[in-house]
Amino acid sequence: MPDGCGGHPPVIYSIKNSFRSLLLERGMPVRLLWVPGHSGIVGNERADGLAKAALSLTDASVQSCHYKSFFSSFHESIGRRACRHIIQDCTNKGKRYFDRKVDPVLAKPWFRCLESFWVNLKESLFLTDFVLTLQYRLF
Repeated sequence: MPDGCGGHPPVIYSIKNSFRSLLLERGMPVRLLWVPGHSGIVGNERADGLAKAALSLTDASVQSCHYKSFFSSFHESIGRRACRHIIQDCTNKGKRYFDRKVDPVLAKPWFRCLESFWVNLKESLFLTDFVLTLQYRLF
């Protein structure tokens, strides 16, 4: 967010003041170096490439969408892309699991039936602990 003076964010002035105090007040030399933060990371490199490619597009495909249905459309679009990505990946990774899976790709995993088991187990353990605590207090 630019300020009213020079158009820079306030953090820029804070950094400049820190350098000034190091140079003038303490006499310490300051050397600035550029360190690329994400060079060599595949996902970031791909994102950079896609961003550069998007800049060269002449006409962006814009679809009108009511603000109330934006999230659901976005959610559906991301779900379809995730399914395609998982199906592409499961040709090698997790092949045996996906070959046996009958539900859709993004459905809950096979161990979802254990959820009620864990809830009941926690309640049973709590009740047992409660009864043991009462017995201890009585005797």
